[in-house]
Amino acid sequence: MGIDGEFELVFGTSCSAPVVGSMITLINDARIAAGKGPVGFINPAIYSDEFSGTFHDITTGGNQGCGTAGFTATEGWDPVTGVGTPTLRL
Repeated sequence: MGIDGEFELVFGTSCSAPVVGSMITLINDARIAAGKGPVGFINPAIYSDEFSGTFHDITTGGNQGCGTAGFTATEGWDPVTGVGTPTLRL
């Protein structure tokens, strides 16, 4: 992430949530410019079978720490990685 003209390593939901929000905003801006409506609430689409290939399922690792067991990544949806990371297709 660029901060004050320099790149910094950032991670976690504090970084990913604003990035995803910005992406949806850009998609909505393009749709509105094309005379279409905004995408609206996207959760039903993200969790549908139709979009399952859009995400890379994270199946290893977890968020253990701070004296807690945390959660472990598993196949399919899990509380630590959700549906996974977006698959980049060029």
